[in-house]
Amino acid sequence: MNSNIVLSGNILALNDDRGRIIFGSVRSERLVGTPSDDIILGQTGNDTLIGLAANDNLDGGLGNDIINGGLGDDLIVASEGNDIINGGLGDDNLSGGAGNDTLIGLVGADEIFGSDANDIINGGTGDDNLSGGFGNDRIAGSDGNDNLYGDPGNDILNGGLGNDIISGDSGNDILNGSLGNDDVFGSSGNDRLIGFAGGDDLFGGEGNDIINGGLGNDDVFGSSGNDRIAGSDGNDYLYGDSGNDNINGGAGNDIISGGEGNDILNGGLGNDTIGGGEGNNRILGSNGNDFLIGDSGNDILVGGLGNDFLIADSGNDRIAGGNGNDDLVGDSGNDILVGGLGNDELLGDQGRDTLLGGAGQDEFRFLGESGGDRIRDFAPIQDKIELVREDFGLRSVEGQGFSVRSEFAIVNTNLAAASSIARIVYNQVNGALFYNANQRVPGFGQTGELLAIFAGAPNLLPGNFEIT
Repeated sequence: MNSNIVLSGNILALNDDRGRIIFGSVRSERLVGTPSDDIILGQTGNDTLIGLAANDNLDGGLGNDIINGGLGDDLIVASEGNDIINGGLGDDNLSGGAGNDTLIGLVGADEIFGSDANDIINGGTGDDNLSGGFGNDRIAGSDGNDNLYGDPGNDILNGGLGNDIISGDSGNDILNGSLGNDDVFGSSGNDRLIGFAGGDDLFGGEGNDIINGGLGNDDVFGSSGNDRIAGSDGNDYLYGDSGNDNINGGAGNDIISGGEGNDILNGGLGNDTIGGGEGNNRILGSNGNDFLIGDSGNDILVGGLGNDFLIADSGNDRIAGGNGNDDLVGDSGNDILVGGLGNDELLGDQGRDTLLGGAGQDEFRFLGESGGDRIRDFAPIQDKIELVREDFGLRSVEGQGFSVRSEFAIVNTNLAAASSIARIVYNQVNGALFYNANQRVPGFGQTGELLAIFAGAPNLLPGNFEIT
């Protein structure tokens, strides 16, 4: 049986077997429920609603309200006004309504919706689903594996403890995964994404984003826009995608790909693998034994410290090994290769390349096709010319110079080189080294060619070559 009870001059309550329905008034009231399932309606005024225990429904109504669900799984609606809502213990459903609201889930697996305006949302302990709605919101997942969604607006989202999913939507957002293995999505806008600790997946989306993987082994995707990406610590995978990106791997053994655009890529500490992708890229291996490939475009590659492997790929590229014993490959295009300090191996490959070995005992390697490279600093006392045996049809023993003496000849004119019996012919006057495929037949043949021109025409002997 139901009965109406007046609790005070302005508050009306309706009792039944399931709990109590409590109505506020136009004044600012303090409305407190019972241990049963209550419905508390604040009406107008700046009210304080307390659900106490059980599963309550609370609606603050108009005004700037303070609402506490207490124990139980509560449904709380702030309606209009700048409200403060605390779900308390239990799996609660909180909605902010109009106004700049503060919504706190506290303990339990909560569903929190900020709606319009600029809201502050904290999920508290438990696995929560948090949505800011329109406006510039601040959302914190706190403990648990949470889903945070900023909705439109310039939002600040922090996942806190646990493995969280964080999405910024439109607007210029700040998204922090914090502790745990998090998935962070920037969507549209110029966003800042921070993985912080853990093995995180970060996606910048549209816009010019700033992304930092933080600690752990992270996967970072810049997507469209001119992005700045830092892997920080850990063995990271960093992909710039479209746009002119600036990527730094930081510490760890990283895999970096610039994608489309003119990118600046730095491996940082560790043994890194870096690919420039499309565009004219600048690639630095920095510290460690790095693998660098320029891909398409006119690229600049610098190995830095360590024993590096650099491939220019297509385009007219400039590659420098830096310190260490490096391998440099020009591939197609007219490239400049500089070995730097250390014992380096340089292969210009196709195109008319310029090769400088630098300090150390360097090897200049030739395949069947060269294009007529320029070698600027060959030192016969310490450097070697490496020829691939099968490519030049040689019979000399591998690992030595010309064991078959007739396969190498020294001449004084290019005409004499073209009619020589030898396969490899050196003009000691102008420093030109030829591959003579026709041998005694005039001309070098379809596969014969000028291999290289050695600056200063140094004295070359069979012992200056190595057959591999």
